Amino acid sequence: MRPSTFIFTRAWLLLCLLTVASASTAATHLDMMVQQEDGKLVTGLAELSEGAYSIGAQVYSGSLLSSNRASDPGYFSLAEGNPNLPAEALPADSDLYWDFLPMSVGATVSNLFYWDGLDDNLDGLSIDDVEFDRPDNEQFYMVSNGFFAADASDQMVPGGVIDTTAFDGSIHKHPAYILDTSDASTPDTGIYMISMQVRMDGLETSEPYFLLMRTSTLGDDTLEVATDWVEGNLEMLTGGPTLPGDYNGDGLVDLGDYTVWRDSLGSTTDLAANGDNTGTSQGIIDVADYEIWKVNFGTSLNPIAAVETAVVPEPGSGSQLLIAVLVGSVLFGSRVAGFRRSAARPQS
Repeated sequence: MRPSTFIFTRAWLLLCLLTVASASTAATHLDMMVQQEDGKLVTGLAELSEGAYSIGAQVYSGSLLSSNRASDPGYFSLAEGNPNLPAEALPADSDLYWDFLPMSVGATVSNLFYWDGLDDNLDGLSIDDVEFDRPDNEQFYMVSNGFFAADASDQMVPGGVIDTTAFDGSIHKHPAYILDTSDASTPDTGIYMISMQVRMDGLETSEPYFLLMRTSTLGDDTLEVATDWVEGNLEMLTGGPTLPGDYNGDGLVDLGDYTVWRDSLGSTTDLAANGDNTGTSQGIIDVADYEIWKVNFGTSLNPIAAVETAVVPEPGSGSQLLIAVLVGSVLFGSRVAGFRRSAARPQS
């Protein structure tokens, strides 16, 4: 794990925190809700300005000020006996802790990810533009009863106490979020993503949840696109690392993956080999998925593993004919039925 380097003094930091707290007034007060359900901590949404509370949310978002500081979203728990409780109240006088968790994006594992928020193809910002990767030298701090940083390592970072529940099990606490760099440079403009969990003695730890923070010069539309991407990729983010072209999931891109692609070529239902799910390749196994496999042939999640020297197979005559038919149908304007994964947003 890389050491967390503090570029700022604590006195200056405390002054920044006061500035953040005074500047973070918004018409809509939206916090992360934490309650318990069947002995397990669960997360949700607390729309305090609307008096609406729900359980089931895993993805949250916020905006950094120009100083790269923020204090929203906060943490909120309803008291025992509140008629709006969507689950059970937390136990009284108990410490609620949090931790930074590593995430997986393809073969990369990190507790901090970054996307520049750009429309690379200049065809309108969409979910296809989202490409999260490990940042160069940024660190994301959460300050709550201590200073803790997601440092873009592949390790979990144990956090501290968010707050101690009141006598009725309630909590309302806003930590400070700070984006900084290890060399005193200005953090890159974009979207930063962290994953966390909450825990409390006597209760099962929560499922991972995600926080996306945009820098001040980006718009909310970019943040929403990133949120949609995360909601559609929760399985990947919380699972182990994956390799592009590893269609049989054994951690190695080899001839076995070619067989998976060949046997499902043209399918819109068997999508294990759907390595390229963009543009006309979305929701169908085609030559673009073969190219993903070909480019990554020989790569492995295990650096010790190696693929024996072999000629990368080209599609056979039958496969080539099917590819030609598929490409021809696209050129003539026919659309092949596909699917697009989506994640339902919790309703208040």
